[in-house]
Amino acid sequence: QPAGVSVIPAEAVGTWTGSSPLAPEVSVTITADGQMKTYNHFVSAGLDEEVTATATIVELKTIAPNTYIILGMTGEIKAALPGVTGIGFPYVLLPGFKIENGQYRPIACTGLTYETVDYINYTDFGFALTKQ
Repeated sequence: QPAGVSVIPAEAVGTWTGSSPLAPEVSVTITADGQMKTYNHFVSAGLDEEVTATATIVELKTIAPNTYIILGMTGEIKAALPGVTGIGFPYVLLPGFKIENGQYRPIACTGLTYETVDYINYTDFGFALTKQ
């Protein structure tokens, strides 16, 4: 298994909790060496499911101040998208996060191919988690 990235932004390290439109309970823990562990309790459209996932960030790209995209990871991609489910992948999707006003906001950059990924107009999933 590859080692994690050597520098995870200090402001991202820790445990973040809250809710999303699809999950009343969401948490993600990020360690300084790139380990991510996510817990989601999804409740929507008849779904009631608890999901945990783990991953290791091996390459992180800064795309704007306090805004990061995961270019390389091992493990489960769903660990990098806390509170998000049901996304189809007919395109390239690179998960990431933004640290804004002391909150963790899941984001993603997309494109038809890796060469066309749009790092400027990223998708913000519309919710934030608070550091514990």
